[in-house]
Amino acid sequence: GQNVLPLLWLIYRMDDEARKAGGGLHYVLGNHEQFALSGTPKYWPDRMLASAQAMGDHAEKRMFGESSVLGAWLRSKPVMMKIGDHLFVHGGVSQEFLDTNLTIDAANTLARAHINQPLKQLPAQVQPVLGHNGLTWYRGMARPHDPEYAREADPDAHLQRVLQRYGVKRIAIAHTIVEHVGLEHDGRLLRLDVHHAEQVPEAALYENGVLWWVDANGGRTVLADKP
Repeated sequence: GQNVLPLLWLIYRMDDEARKAGGGLHYVLGNHEQFALSGTPKYWPDRMLASAQAMGDHAEKRMFGESSVLGAWLRSKPVMMKIGDHLFVHGGVSQEFLDTNLTIDAANTLARAHINQPLKQLPAQVQPVLGHNGLTWYRGMARPHDPEYAREADPDAHLQRVLQRYGVKRIAIAHTIVEHVGLEHDGRLLRLDVHHAEQVPEAALYENGVLWWVDANGGRTVLADKP
């Protein structure tokens, strides 16, 4: 959309406000942040390109560079996060990633060290984290039966291995658009990426052990109750 920069500044402000109030705002990086932090202006909206061009030479790298406010802030964020009994990644978790035996902290450390590099320049050891089968890009969980994306012979068993590895009951993903926020695989996979460009204002709310579908008007429906 055209409002990337205003939204990032809004989230930046909310992050600070949440921390001061004793809470937290948790932001997981995805492939579009990866583009921005590596200075790759792919998919940048016209307004953001114009802002970058006004900065002069090499603006696409400077706009979200390490010395910029938003660039430094985004680089502090993870590509993988566990909150309670939920695991959060943008794209998904592939078997290629599982085979690395990386912990969540180790995956985030590796990502931070290489997030500045364009996709095609990533070293082999970083590909399972930031490459096409990595946490920011992988679509195999969202499209388990699509030969273009799926890599696991038994998607259900693979999902269960991921949950067991990280000690969670559910994984939440985005990246691949779904018609409505909802659960799949017997409630073990939460898909969140609705079509914002088409004005689909939906979200998930996890409150007191209950997972809700919510809309912009405050309406809610239970997706998963307490066990």
